Amino acid sequence: MHAVNPPLHQVLFEEAPRPPELLARFREAEGEAVAAIEALLRGDPDLAVPEPARAARFVVATIESLIHRFVGRVPEVGTEELIEEIDRIVTRYLC
Repeated sequence: MHAVNPPLHQVLFEEAPRPPELLARFREAEGEAVAAIEALLRGDPDLAVPEPARAARFVVATIESLIHRFVGRVPEVGTEELIEEIDRIVTRYLC
C-alpha cells in the first residue's frame, strides 16, 4: 500500500493533521497486527521465540519503521528489495 504512490504517502504521513480518532485507529490497527503476529509465533512449532508478545511488538515496529524510512525516500531500494531486506531482518531476529 505504501509503494503505490510514495510521494502522496510521504505527504500524508508527515504533513497531514492527525485527529485523535485517526490516531486511535492507528493504535488499534497496530494492536491487531501485534496480536496476529503473536498468534503466528505461538502457533509455529518450528520457532522457539522466548517471549512471543514482546517479539511481535518488535516485529511490527521494525517493519513499520523500515517502510516509512525507505518507501519513496531511497530510490535505489525498490519495493521488492525492501521486502527482501525486511524479511531477512525479521527472519534472523526470530530464528
